[in-house]
Amino acid sequence: MKKYITSLFVITFILFSISCRKDFSTIPSTGTLFFSKDTVFLDTVFTNISSSTYLLKVYNRSNNDIHIPSINLGRSDSFYRLNVDGLPGSSFTNIPLLAKDSLHIFIETTIDHSKVINPIYTDSIVFDAGDKLQNVKLVTLVQDAHFIFPNDTNTETINGNLTIDGTPRKIRTLTLNDTGNDEKTPDSEWHFTNTRPYVIYGYCAVPENKTLTIDPGAKLFFHENAALIVNKDATLHINGTIDNKVHIEGDRLEPEFSQIAGQWDAIWLRAGSTNNQINHTVIKNGTIGIISDSISETSTSPTLLIKNTEIYNQSDYGLFLNESNVIGENLVVGNSRLASVTIKKGGNYNFNHATLANYWSGSIRRTSTLEISNTEVEVDANDNPIKKKKKLKAIFTN
Repeated sequence: MKKYITSLFVITFILFSISCRKDFSTIPSTGTLFFSKDTVFLDTVFTNISSSTYLLKVYNRSNNDIHIPSINLGRSDSFYRLNVDGLPGSSFTNIPLLAKDSLHIFIETTIDHSKVINPIYTDSIVFDAGDKLQNVKLVTLVQDAHFIFPNDTNTETINGNLTIDGTPRKIRTLTLNDTGNDEKTPDSEWHFTNTRPYVIYGYCAVPENKTLTIDPGAKLFFHENAALIVNKDATLHINGTIDNKVHIEGDRLEPEFSQIAGQWDAIWLRAGSTNNQINHTVIKNGTIGIISDSISETSTSPTLLIKNTEIYNQSDYGLFLNESNVIGENLVVGNSRLASVTIKKGGNYNFNHATLANYWSGSIRRTSTLEISNTEVEVDANDNPIKKKKKLKAIFTN
């Protein structure tokens, strides 16, 4: 018995000694580090907008505990930012890396387009120096852009028959902002060109008696919870061509977001907006591609004429038509979590050569690809529901 107690004491002492060890003997890296990739592509970023965070793994595949004498960014004035195992900065010394272990380096960037000569901005992460030098390249494409913010005038809360995700949103007049100071530029306010992309924040509205014209080849990128609103007596003209389409999507440009629905809210043609026209346009990755509300009481022309347009990958609906007047020609509307096209409360619709399909795979879908209803539910003085039939004309031809 005494023998067993002595053995147990010795084992316990050894384990206790190992667990209390606070320092490890390391040798300098010999230039034989391995990396999860030799080039980190941070994809496309807009000027002065932070990128996503990217990961680089550094491996020590030797049997020795080492330390890396230095880890630095190649440029002294680099636009990149590093975080090495929890330590932020651009320069690090004597970073330990145990045998058969790995080191995590997180990389971000925010680039001022006006301060770079080449839109492809490059740098590198440099490990050690001299004959032991190793490096991993960093590459980012930076785009200049117009930034559109809702200003603080004409504020209205949208909280009617339909709200995106049930949350009321604040609508403010559209303001083109290139300087960061919310300065209006009247000559370009209502004309979007294809010289630079447009990045839209918040619910920005085209006000009464204004027409927003969007040229062929223009690109609109919407931030999270952003939408373009066309108010009563306002008009939207999107003038894409077969060789120069207008592209509308979310502002996350990383490849893994290229097919993610619900990144932005909608294009919303509100009740009373008139003569809206959309041609040769691709609309993708939103919540609702286009909402078209009630028919204008003063106009006999369609609320929306939409032609040669593709609407893909919406987290709710492709087209949500609410007692509206729509003419659609040569359309593809597909892959929405709910319906590709929903018609509510009647209205007047004429679709020719329209492909309505739904192969949504992001979750379970129990709704139809096409939904048509001509009823409206109201409540009486006692809060009892009353169904009313509305006028409906819906023609689908090929």
